[in-house]
Amino acid sequence: MHFVYIIYSDTFNRYYIGESEDISERIKQHSTGFFKNSFTILVL
Repeated sequence: MHFVYIIYSDTFNRYYIGESEDISERIKQHSTGFFKNSFTILVL
């Protein structure tokens, strides 16, 4: 299955739209700083 997701940043008042076939892994990547020179804080 393929997923499209939207993350909202209160800090920047902006949305990030992403896509992934493995949503659990993608959330983990966002939460652990896998993407260099960027950040995402997820509150579930």
